[in-house]
Formats: sequence, structure tokens, C-alpha cells
Amino acid sequence: HGWPDGWQDVPGRSPNHAMRKLLPLLLLLLLLSAFLFPSPAQAVIVPTTKTCSVQTDNVSSLACTWSTAPVAGEAVSCNVGTFSSGRTFSVTDSATNTYTAEGAQFNGVALGIFMQNFYFLNLPGTITTTTFNITGGVGSFLNIQCDTANGVKTSAASDGHSTVNGSSVNVVTGSSMTTTGADWVFCGAQSGGGT
Repeated sequence: HGWPDGWQDVPGRSPNHAMRKLLPLLLLLLLLSAFLFPSPAQAVIVPTTKTCSVQTDNVSSLACTWSTAPVAGEAVSCNVGTFSSGRTFSVTDSATNTYTAEGAQFNGVALGIFMQNFYFLNLPGTITTTTFNITGGVGSFLNIQCDTANGVKTSAASDGHSTVNGSSVNVVTGSSMTTTGADWVFCGAQSGGGT
């Protein structure tokens, strides 16, 4: 193979001999790197059975009391709505946390429904109530529904959202797709006209 006679047989000098020694060492380093530098584990999101939900008429603030108090580290997601137009929504809780709106207020004007989702990631402590607040006047049939989960990312947690109008005879869904595994999908739906 172009090597001087006997070169390939000389231990330590043959390219084949060096590769035979180097290959097991490289495999060992590769295996060790999997233990020394493991890839990040996929988050496990666990919804809880903690809920709060309430509806009342002609108020500008509506607090719901939790079935079981959410605790530090949990994420809270709420769907709020009213039949009154021209209102601005916000959500707070008994620990004075201010929640983040998920997208713009949905204007279901065909059915007279105005709704929005809000969330708070990684509660710093226990809460007992979550409150839906509106400005711009009292609201007709204010309502709030909330749930909690453990294991939700503490920042940049939203993959996206969608809204869609239905009709009096059809239930329809939005087109938002999750882009990563281990997602918590929170949905809100409201109906007008008592149907």
C-alpha cells in the first residue's frame, strides 16, 4: 500500500494500528459525554383538578374562589367574558398578581360575546381567589373560568392561540397548532342567547 516493507506491522507506527487503538477510545468518550452532558429532559406538564368559575350580572369586578388553593410554582390560565362591548379586561388574584393577556380580546359581535384568555406563570405563593376586572362600565353577565397546571415553562410559555366564531347550530374549533411537545392546551368557549 505504498508503505515501506514491514511498516504496517510495527506497533505504534502503523496507521491501522493507531486507528485500532483510537476507535475504542473515541467510543468511550462518546458514551461518557452522554452521562456528563445529558440533553435537557422534556418538561412534564401536569394539569391539576383545581378550578374556579363564577358568573354574575351588572358588575365591573368578579372574583371566583378556588376549589383548592393554587400554590407556589403552579401556572394559572383563565377565560373571561361579558356580553358588553367597549370594555377593557384585566385579571388579578388574591396575592395581587397581574395576569398576562393571551392575544387580543375576541369580539364575537354576531353573538354579542366578548372574551379573552389570561395566564400567570409560576405563582410565587398560594392564592384563594382570581378576579376578572373590567373598565368602561359594568358588564352584562361577567364570567370567569380558571384552571391550573404544574410544570409549565416559567417564561415564553405560549406557542400560540386562535379564535373562531361559531353559529347557533355548529361547534367549531380554532386553528392554533402546538409546536413543541409537552404542551398544556387551555381552551375557552362561551355561548350567547342561552343556547
